[in-house]
Amino acid sequence: MNTNDYSELSGKWQKRFEFFDKYGTNPKAPEFKAAIKAVPFMQRNLYLINFIAFFFGFIYFFVLGLWRKNLTLLGITVICSILLDVAIMLFAPDITEHTVRCHQ
Repeated sequence: MNTNDYSELSGKWQKRFEFFDKYGTNPKAPEFKAAIKAVPFMQRNLYLINFIAFFFGFIYFFVLGLWRKNLTLLGITVICSILLDVAIMLFAPDITEHTVRCHQ
């Protein structure tokens, strides 16, 4: 039985929490699968995807107070970007030369 009070939250969040209270949070559970398939497509995306976290991930982690994870992700992103740039310069130098010539 649901004893949580979501009256302080907006309607959107009330619906989300009520759905997860009723069907659980395990996406592999049969009752969850059946319930999520019965929900209209756009509403299903609201339940399953956090668009703000996807598009503004670094800012979102800082707002949530997850600054260590955020700095780790930022560091990994910078290192991967540098490695990708080095690999492109080493193995496909004509791509970088062409790009530089096009922008002059």
